[in-house]
Amino acid sequence: MLSWGTLLYVLSVCAAQRYPITAAWFSDHLSRDNWNETLANFTKNGGDTVLVKAPQFQFRSQHEMEADPDFAWCGTTATNTGPTCFADAKKEMNQLGFKIASFASYKSGENFSDVIVACPAFEKKFDRARTYFRLVLPTTVRPQSQPCDLPTGSSVVVLFTSFAGVDSNELLVRTAAERNMSVYLGIPEAPDTLPNHQYMGAYYEWFSRLLVDHQQRYSGIVLRKSKYKTAYDAVTGYNSGDALPLGDCSTVKDALILYSTQGNTVHHHGKKFLVSASVDLRKTGGYSIDDHVHGLNALVSTSVADVMNIHEGRGFGKSCYYWPTQNALPISQVDKTLDEVLHYQNPQLKPNVTFDDFFFGSIQQLMESLFIAREGLQKNGSSFDMWLNIEAFEFLQDNPCLPTSGTGISITMDRVTKGRLDMALSAGAVFVQKVSVSAWNPDFTCIPKNSSSTLAQQVYNDAGRPIIANCSFHSQYNRSVVVIGFNLLGETQGFTVTWSDIGHTRHNSDVNGYYFEADFGSEHHLVPSLIYTQLYDPYNSMQLNPKGTVRVKARGANRACVFTYDYTKVDNETGDK
Repeated sequence: MLSWGTLLYVLSVCAAQRYPITAAWFSDHLSRDNWNETLANFTKNGGDTVLVKAPQFQFRSQHEMEADPDFAWCGTTATNTGPTCFADAKKEMNQLGFKIASFASYKSGENFSDVIVACPAFEKKFDRARTYFRLVLPTTVRPQSQPCDLPTGSSVVVLFTSFAGVDSNELLVRTAAERNMSVYLGIPEAPDTLPNHQYMGAYYEWFSRLLVDHQQRYSGIVLRKSKYKTAYDAVTGYNSGDALPLGDCSTVKDALILYSTQGNTVHHHGKKFLVSASVDLRKTGGYSIDDHVHGLNALVSTSVADVMNIHEGRGFGKSCYYWPTQNALPISQVDKTLDEVLHYQNPQLKPNVTFDDFFFGSIQQLMESLFIAREGLQKNGSSFDMWLNIEAFEFLQDNPCLPTSGTGISITMDRVTKGRLDMALSAGAVFVQKVSVSAWNPDFTCIPKNSSSTLAQQVYNDAGRPIIANCSFHSQYNRSVVVIGFNLLGETQGFTVTWSDIGHTRHNSDVNGYYFEADFGSEHHLVPSLIYTQLYDPYNSMQLNPKGTVRVKARGANRACVFTYDYTKVDNETGDK
């Protein structure tokens, strides 16, 4: 018979290669083989969810459209000797009595079906060197039952799409479905001038047609060796794309209106709506922890989001990791790379700047506050998951990975180390339902000059390393140390607990766990691989100082966990009885 601790060890080892980061942003891939290779690499590390960003719906002039290489072959004749598609559109709209408010383009490269042509009387498909669609979108929102009933004098936006022969999204959805993965496709990014722009109706009409096209095309891809019946079933939902500053969201009414409309449209098709929001805890230009909490409340209340994906901000130098006893320390002593990022961004920044000097608080403090806010929203009827999105790059350019389109990252930056990923997990993963990363391409797949392997390979080789994501006493009356984290291997996992006795002498005590909950994450609707462990006491209650700091280090972990406590009042009240 195996003991419970031994059994837990065996189960943990078997699952050790499943790193807690299970969702990631991906760039476009132009062949099925490339998607297969990329997703195989991702699933090997435990990945199961793919996110991709959509391009912008752009208002443009006729001249801009005609000068765009993606639309250079759009002519009214097969030999491209007649008028351009845009001159032809202008002529036809004038004949119909419509006023062209603007041309527009949507350059996702998708192989749209004819279903996006809602009004064949004045919308067209051009099969040339590329396949083009010309769509006529009213600038004001109209009833879905009358999309083509446009009176004379109507203001319209004439939208063009272009397909060159390879549809990365369709290849992704098919390949991911065959691998039983989930996909969050991107929602078309709204034009910079939206949503209070006078042409808002055109954007919403296009978004609605796009979702209808996806449903029809992907439902037609029938699968045999998958848990899904069709590829469309693998499309779990749609994401909002670029992350807005969470601390500012309670005041950005336009964005809230946009998200509300997008979310309702996504829900109409039976899919989930994922909203990304970014953290900025800098005292200069950023927001307080309370501001971020207010932003979460506003977003959830108005956006009908099913998932809030919180971009941590550490890669851009907008947030930080530190334990309660480190706030007054120089950043360079705790996170040398972050200090380099901050001084790279601001060469005039004083040396030895502390966390208190620069930030309103830590990621740990913020994520705990958002966790508490989520619980309150849930009690009031708002049901949503919260994800932690780790930035797998450093805002430095001395050893960069090249930027890749589609990731939302447009400049060259250094990739992170496996140790920095572990730090991010220890800082915030205990408070969320899932962990995602920006971005798989290129940060996990490139090999910069100072390395001999990809980050994906390093994660795979080191995925079983223990990570403590939270530590505390069980309660004020039961002062056994409790740790929650990943890869805490039952009775075989050793810990060093540093504590203070009543004489203020510090002790380093090596202990093991004796009570385990291997399904803690699943049972509490958190990251499923979280494990709960209660440690043997290295002291008796009479020895332990009633006020102090405890440091817990799992043997083999990259980072210790620290918590403070003060039970002097409790102990005094108990002693008086």
